Amino acid sequence: MLPLAAGRIWIRVPNWVGDIVMATPALRGLRAAYPEARVALCGRPTARAILSASLRTHDEFHLWSRRSGVGGFWRAAKAARAFRPDLAILLTHSFGSALLARATGAARRLGYYTEGRSFLLTDGIPRPREGRRERPRYMADHYADLLGAIGVSVPDRAPVLEVPPEAQATADRLLAGHPQREGPVVVVNPGAAFGPSKCWPADRFAEAAGRLRDARGARIVVATAPGEEDVAEAVRAALPGPALHLGGASLPLDVLMGVIRRAALLVTNDTGPRHFAVAFGVPTVVLMGPTDPRYTATPAERGVVLRRDVPCGPCHLQRCPLPQGPQHHQCLTLIPAAECFEAASRWLTVAAAPAGPK
Repeated sequence: MLPLAAGRIWIRVPNWVGDIVMATPALRGLRAAYPEARVALCGRPTARAILSASLRTHDEFHLWSRRSGVGGFWRAAKAARAFRPDLAILLTHSFGSALLARATGAARRLGYYTEGRSFLLTDGIPRPREGRRERPRYMADHYADLLGAIGVSVPDRAPVLEVPPEAQATADRLLAGHPQREGPVVVVNPGAAFGPSKCWPADRFAEAAGRLRDARGARIVVATAPGEEDVAEAVRAALPGPALHLGGASLPLDVLMGVIRRAALLVTNDTGPRHFAVAFGVPTVVLMGPTDPRYTATPAERGVVLRRDVPCGPCHLQRCPLPQGPQHHQCLTLIPAAECFEAASRWLTVAAAPAGPK
C-alpha cells in the first residue's frame, strides 16, 4: 500500500468509450483504498461525459486529448502541476501519456511497462504476454491488476455508471416521443467509432429490428453517433414503419446512457454503448467481428455475443484488408439477420420474465 502521504492522486483515464466504462471498477477500488484522497481524472470530453460526478470516484476532471497538440499537452500539464499530485496513475498505454504523467511533478508514477516508457515511471508491471503478443483479457482485470502493483484491491470487477438526472429526463422525453406507444424498448446501435470493420451490415440490423417489432411488438430505437450519418440513413431506408431514430450531436453520451438504461434489450456492434448496457444490467445481443472476445468477456454481462471464427481473425484492424468477395469482412457477414432476431427474441423473453424472490 502507498504511504498515507499520497493524498492527491491524478489518473489518466482511457480514451475509448468501452475502456472508460471498464475502468470504473478500478476507479471505485482506488477510492475505497484512499477515501480521504483528492482525486483528479484527466482525459477526453467523452470520459467526462461518461464518468459522472455522482459516481464519487473523483473530485475534479482535467481535459486533454492528443488532438489538442503541444499547446493542449502543456495546458494539461499545467493543470496537473497546479493539482500537486503525490501519485500519477496511467490507465492508458501510450508514451505520450507517460510523458504527461512525468510533467505532473508526481513523485510516484504508476503504469504498464510498454511503448518504451519504463524510464518515465517509478512503479509498474509488464503487460502479460502470449508468446510474442499481448495476452488478451477482460480490461477491468487489466486495470485492476495494475492497481494491485501498489497494493490496491479491486474485488468487484463489474462496471457501474450513473446517469445525471437532467440527462435521464431528456432521455425519457425522447422515448416518450416514440411513434409506437406500447411494447418493450429495443435499442439498436449499428455504428462503431473504431471503424467499419466492427459494423454488421446496416440492412441486417434493419431486418432483425423489423422482425422484433412485428413479432414481439418491440419499440425500436435506432441510436447513432456523430459521423455515423451514412449508417443511420441506411438503417432508416431499410426499416419502414414506426421507429424512433436518435443520433448526431443531438444525442449526447449521457443522454444515450439514459436511453439504454430504460431499454429491455440492446442490439449492438461490439462498441462503447454495449458497456453502458452491461453497467445497467440491460440484456445485450452483440455482433462481434475483428476483436478478440477476451478483452470484453465479463460475467456481469447478460446476453449473447454472435461471432464467427475465421482464418484471418481476430485482426483488430479498422477496415477489412481483404478484397471484395466472399471472404471480405466475413467475420460479420457470415452472421445472418435471422440468427440475430432469434437471439434477441430469446433475451426479450428473459427481460420480460418476472423477477424471482429476493
